Amino acid sequence: MANVNHPLRQESAQKYIRFSLDLVDEIQRTGDIFFPKDWLDNTIGKYSSKYAFDEVQRFLKENPNFSPILKRKLFMATDLLFKAQNIKKETE
Repeated sequence: MANVNHPLRQESAQKYIRFSLDLVDEIQRTGDIFFPKDWLDNTIGKYSSKYAFDEVQRFLKENPNFSPILKRKLFMATDLLFKAQNIKKETE
């Protein structure tokens, strides 16, 4: 997943962001304790685009009962994404 979502390929790979987010709950149930964090780091964790930010926001809005544990892992993985959006707002 890290290669698919590599910064040089993000424009063509961004179509998989939502699919990757939708799989996190299932990955938690079938994988080990560390796998969801690794999954998020290697899918959404390398993005800094507005599109990726909007996909994460939409996912959270559409899944209000998303596991709090997985939500924290998502926030850890997307910390730089959220910071990038805040920096863009400040410079505009």
